[in-house]
Amino acid sequence: MFSMNSTSPSGLTTSLKCQSYTMTRKPQPSLRVMCGSQNGSTTAYRASVPDAKRRETKKALVAERDPTRVLTLGERMRFGRLLKDRFTYKESFVIRSFEVGSNKAATMETMLNLILETSYNHAQSWGWANEGEFPTLPSMDKYRLSWANYQMHVEMNKYPGWGDVVEIEHWCEAEGKIAGRFDYIIKLLSTNEVIGRATSKWVMINKDTYKPQKISKQVWDQYLAFCPKFSRLAFPEGNDKSLTKIPKLNEPAEYSQLGLVPRRPDLNMNGHVNSVTCFSFLLEV
Repeated sequence: MFSMNSTSPSGLTTSLKCQSYTMTRKPQPSLRVMCGSQNGSTTAYRASVPDAKRRETKKALVAERDPTRVLTLGERMRFGRLLKDRFTYKESFVIRSFEVGSNKAATMETMLNLILETSYNHAQSWGWANEGEFPTLPSMDKYRLSWANYQMHVEMNKYPGWGDVVEIEHWCEAEGKIAGRFDYIIKLLSTNEVIGRATSKWVMINKDTYKPQKISKQVWDQYLAFCPKFSRLAFPEGNDKSLTKIPKLNEPAEYSQLGLVPRRPDLNMNGHVNSVTCFSFLLEV
């Protein structure tokens, strides 16, 4: 179990503290990375959002899309698609040689990058593709808002190897009324075996100040229009370790490393440190 504390993105410094360090590099299949927890309440918000309102909002958003927009070559070649429910998205990825480690298995950083890529492509599939930026809802553009990964819980039972094809299923929901929850199920496409699951919590930040910002009703209504009507968790509720709270870290930590400074390549298109970089720091402590 890990605990991670990071400064604001503009500070470009991250401090990590680790307690009960049990991770091993070989074999990787037993690795579990946990950062944060999720609220057990996942259905209360739906009661206050009538189906007619959700359909109306979604219809209006679809109508606002630029009808002249042509899919990019990258979008046409992408192995991703929306399912029949129009809420769930699946995408397949081939594991490349530079995405595996010395044990010939994909690294945790690789899996995290693929998870995030699936999220971005899911949002882009709705037509909200801002040139040179991550896709956001129209109301988020209006208030200069962007998503920021606040908490993530990942469990891998098995890691794919070089040349394997993985399929990542993704959908989004609400987490109370202050955040969005993104869930993922990872399968090995050749056998349809579930090899990993992930859930994450995202908050909205202002692009100029990098500070969290309360979600307005307009933004919230637009987000809910793209969430499934019924709640679904990536982890089975009967054995959901993602609900476990990280215990308070005692000082001094058993393992710690301070003064880590991200490099310029660690900044993403929004100008802040990508969450995968934080995980990389964590795995090295």
